[in-house]
Amino acid sequence: MRYLFFLGLLGLCSCSPSSNNAIATDDQGQEEFQSFRTVYYSDSLFQLERTEFPLSGKDPQGVDPNFYWDIDNWTMLRMVEENPQVRRLPLLNLDGLVIERLVVQERFLIESKFSRVDGKWYLTEYSGIQAQQ
Repeated sequence: MRYLFFLGLLGLCSCSPSSNNAIATDDQGQEEFQSFRTVYYSDSLFQLERTEFPLSGKDPQGVDPNFYWDIDNWTMLRMVEENPQVRRLPLLNLDGLVIERLVVQERFLIESKFSRVDGKWYLTEYSGIQAQQ
């Protein structure tokens, strides 16, 4: 009996509310971008769900002009705060398309394009730089 109770308790603890529930929507049921953005950068599973793979972008090595990101070469994106090395440009909001741009060390531009599809936001294009290992 204790075993069943423990399994039930474990099941309840492992269930967490869906990230989709944490995203605010407007009066037409469309996701608000800033709310989506917060969840996107903090939840790796949600990020994978809301990234349209294969994702067009620029080759971080600058070799392949027809570069696509896929799950195998994707690295979880995190929210980047401004600092002396990173400058955030204002978001470009083009009604259903939001472009986020970061300038790194005044030499590199990282650009993320998010598109709204059926009221939900998805990352649809990404050009970034690859960290040296």
